[in-house]
Amino acid sequence: MERGTCPCTALTFTRNSADMLESCLTSCLFCAEHLLLDGGSTDGTLELVKKYGCRVVPQDTRFLNAEGRIIDYGNITNQGIAQAQYGWIMITDSDEHLDDEVVQEMERIVREEQPGAYNVNRLYTYHGHEIRFASTYPNYQIRLFHKNAIIKFIKVVHERPELCPGITSKVLPGTQYVPLIPFPDLKRKFTRYLPLEAQHAGGKGWFNWFWLILDKHLRLGMRLLRIIRDRLLHRWSDCLPFQYEFLYFWYAWAILWRTCPLMFRKNS
Repeated sequence: MERGTCPCTALTFTRNSADMLESCLTSCLFCAEHLLLDGGSTDGTLELVKKYGCRVVPQDTRFLNAEGRIIDYGNITNQGIAQAQYGWIMITDSDEHLDDEVVQEMERIVREEQPGAYNVNRLYTYHGHEIRFASTYPNYQIRLFHKNAIIKFIKVVHERPELCPGITSKVLPGTQYVPLIPFPDLKRKFTRYLPLEAQHAGGKGWFNWFWLILDKHLRLGMRLLRIIRDRLLHRWSDCLPFQYEFLYFWYAWAILWRTCPLMFRKNS
């Protein structure tokens, strides 16, 4: 596959991703470089990416656990930014892909705009069907940015960039599609995130924990209202399946349990 000439580095994490990666690789061909931070793939991922002219760099073992899984997504992202050949960076997960509209706008921005940061609208797909309504929408994430527009990525999970003073993120037209992985796999993924996020959010005393309870339940209350509204007004087939919706409720309650000062001290 011939790579494009847009002076931008696409950045993706891989680990035995061969069965889901090709759509991602295809939608990123406009970037002059696609940098893959690989966690020791053995399933054909490395052979596949050679077809697309990608560059592969091993994930820094300082940010991996004994099984080779990432335990610090913020610093793994910072590793990729440091390795990138170009100033503009576009981040995409191994199972995601971009539509033509957002690709065209990214190309224009990289060639014409000053350093900045741009959110992408992310929509779920389920068995190839677009999920138009979910309690997590709008699901904007900064996925295109210039190195000079950010300080670094922060947080060990649900990582995000810390923007430089004076930089305000903008929203791109178009869509990044996010296929829903099978529910048991997603729950296992969330279960791996739990101790990482609890370690970050816990240990701050009872007062902060009660504020965390209040914040989580206000957010969950708003989500529940959106779930009810969406199913009253729209076809259920266009809505995020219930089991996926309520996985976010389970995750929030699990975080609260793990960050309770009594439990946190016990598990530390």
